[in-house]
Amino acid sequence: MKTALVCVTVVVACGQAPNPSPNTPPPSPPLTVIPQLTFEPKPAPPPLPPPRKEGKPVPITLDTPCQHMPKGWKFDELFGTILSQAAEEGEPPVTTATLRVLAWQVDVDERPLKVESALVWLAIHHTNDKDGWMLLNLYRHPDDAPPGGAPWQVSVVSDVPYKGFDAFPSTPTGADLDRFLQDSWWHFKPREGFKMTGKEVCVTSWKKSFGKAPWRSYANNK
Repeated sequence: MKTALVCVTVVVACGQAPNPSPNTPPPSPPLTVIPQLTFEPKPAPPPLPPPRKEGKPVPITLDTPCQHMPKGWKFDELFGTILSQAAEEGEPPVTTATLRVLAWQVDVDERPLKVESALVWLAIHHTNDKDGWMLLNLYRHPDDAPPGGAPWQVSVVSDVPYKGFDAFPSTPTGADLDRFLQDSWWHFKPREGFKMTGKEVCVTSWKKSFGKAPWRSYANNK
């Protein structure tokens, strides 16, 4: 038997890569050079305006004080600031103000948290002889500061119909007071969850403000 020899010549073209194997991973993409970023410095914020100068306190006259009102209650600190700022903001200049406490009460809960409240009639006297009047529901927490140091504040309740004060172009009438008592939740009884430890309707102040004796009073709450 004759054996034939077969010679196979594999020719590889120069510069031509062989076909890749199907299992060969694709070549990695070329590296991307990220340019270096530069940040401009932020400009300095503008300087804050100078603090506002407070005006001189407006004298407050406490007319006809209540017979049993706790000693040391001072309202000139609150109204002196409010009226002075109002004058600086373009309101008619205020010379003096006359304040009458119509009623007051003290409530304490089990924590204990003490709340002192005052129902106030206020007459504001302007230099142009045009006066104004206000009714206010005030409160403070006397134990939050040294004795006598807790400031009075106008009562505020948000998100519900409520008035902590109301202003009038003429002397408030009895109907004005009744409406304000309803709007400011002054009910002549202890606050909810509190016990009343002191209270008074100030008869003389009521008569001078409305021309007649008080038509509202506290029940015998204990």
